[in-house]
Amino acid sequence: MRAFLKTIIYIPLYNALVALIVLMPGHSAGLAVILLTLLIRIILFPLSRKAIKTQIEMRRIEPEVKRIRETVKDRQEQAQALMQLYKDRDINPFASLVLIIIQLPILIGLYSVFRSGLPMIKPELLYSFIHVPEFVSMIFVGIDLAGKSLVLALAAVITQFIQINLALPKSVKKEKGTFQEDLAHNLNMQMRYIMPLVLFPIAYFSAVIALYFTTSNILMTLQEIFIKRRLERKLEPKV
Repeated sequence: MRAFLKTIIYIPLYNALVALIVLMPGHSAGLAVILLTLLIRIILFPLSRKAIKTQIEMRRIEPEVKRIRETVKDRQEQAQALMQLYKDRDINPFASLVLIIIQLPILIGLYSVFRSGLPMIKPELLYSFIHVPEFVSMIFVGIDLAGKSLVLALAAVITQFIQINLALPKSVKKEKGTFQEDLAHNLNMQMRYIMPLVLFPIAYFSAVIALYFTTSNILMTLQEIFIKRRLERKLEPKV
């Protein structure tokens, strides 16, 4: 499986990165990383749009979901009632999870390319039509991407915090909430505040990794805003 994923994900991404470095002014690795991240986000855009649309629709039916959970106490009947609600509203509650699983190997492959692919080029991994650049410039806006960068690591954390808080629905802890509501609230808080902190040592490990995460977070934030505004206008009830 590992060899299969390397063949269909890692090697094509690695070749794309090297090809972009060859094309970038001054063979800039920084510009190549940003452009490759942008291209991947564009390719994944339909999947992201579907996931965000599902999130919006799920939030719209929250009152009905809550009513079912309060009135139907039998777990089996409750599950059936919820699935019928999703069916009536043409919502797949597992769509976001499925789409995340589909995207994950690509994003991990991209991370692996940036972690191990620079500044040394591995000719044995290149396709015959991809040329090895004469040199690779690792200096980007005054930062050496071959080393560590506190500035880029902090930028990755801050942009991750903004992106997560935009993507996750607001959660308010209830005084007498159910176990499920308390668990959901705690998970929400952990995602908001712990995930960005966990990202810091990963981003600080390598400046090029930090640049990748910062770029990806900014693009995902802009994508989230764009898609949400369009879908919310489209889903607004017409008067």
